[in-house]
Amino acid sequence: MIAVINASPLIFLSKIGCLNHLPLLFNEIVTSPIVEHEVLLVKTNPEIPILKDAFDNWISLVSPSDDELVTRLMESEIIHKGEASIIVLAKEYFDQGIDSVVIIDDLAAREIAKAFGLTITGTVGIILSLVKKGHVAKEQGKKLIQKLVEETDFHISIKLYLEIIKNLNKIN
Repeated sequence: MIAVINASPLIFLSKIGCLNHLPLLFNEIVTSPIVEHEVLLVKTNPEIPILKDAFDNWISLVSPSDDELVTRLMESEIIHKGEASIIVLAKEYFDQGIDSVVIIDDLAAREIAKAFGLTITGTVGIILSLVKKGHVAKEQGKKLIQKLVEETDFHISIKLYLEIIKNLNKIN
């Protein structure tokens, strides 16, 4: 399965030390050059070396071919260029019958991706998958969610946080 990943999951997963786990879940991880530029823009961010290493070694850069659709999605002013490029790229894989998932956190972008019939996950979904597949222990998964919420600017409601912990507790 190919993972098409947006900027915020790249940043959040690197901040909590999980970015290098992505190859355990997916055969290939791709993003757009626009997203690469977004995540490497602030050179002083502590996660930059981790991100650069991932771009140098296992994240492939692919540009969507349908620039017109990227532009139309951006004109809605609901999502920005990076999100639009990721959604269009994932849609192109989907239209070719290639098994893929779009990894994106922004709610509006997720709704647009869903409207195209794309399979969607996000930063939390990646952590849950790592635990379900045995790559990360359940207690470590809880610590990662806690770190995500407490040490980054990732925002979820208390209700959703409790639901995530409940789901982690159900995993055998």
